[in-house]
Amino acid sequence: MDQLSVGDTAPDFELPVGPGESVRLSDKLAHHEHAVIAFFPAAWSPVCGDAVLVLEAVADELRRLGACIVGICPDNFWSTRAWAEHLGLSFPLASDFEPKGKVARSYGVFHDEGICQPAQFIVDEARRVEMAHIVPLGKSPGAHMILKRLEELRSRG
Repeated sequence: MDQLSVGDTAPDFELPVGPGESVRLSDKLAHHEHAVIAFFPAAWSPVCGDAVLVLEAVADELRRLGACIVGICPDNFWSTRAWAEHLGLSFPLASDFEPKGKVARSYGVFHDEGICQPAQFIVDEARRVEMAHIVPLGKSPGAHMILKRLEELRSRG
């Protein structure tokens, strides 16, 4: 599948964040104007650790701008949960493990190596993609583009 682009409809998903716990995109969007969906290739990797901590550092600002954050990683939920707890994340880090990379595939960012491309999407309440930012493996996407796009969307009102 091709990568999602601005204007596409983002697939809804429900993914586990721990035993008996899950996060659903449509539920998040019922309470927020936008969702930032961030794909991380592998839990515990140095680049992904940096990338997830950048989002944590701006999480309050993203909430102020009307957005929630959902992190997604193709590792099992025991690993993603331990990683999220270790880092003290204030947002859910979901496991896209079974079937391996199903959500990453639907967004067009899964690799056959069993990992996903570092990617960030902003979707609105109708699940319309407002931003798609995909970077090469080994690079951190940062948070600048997310903040800039949410500010633009806020000012356009």
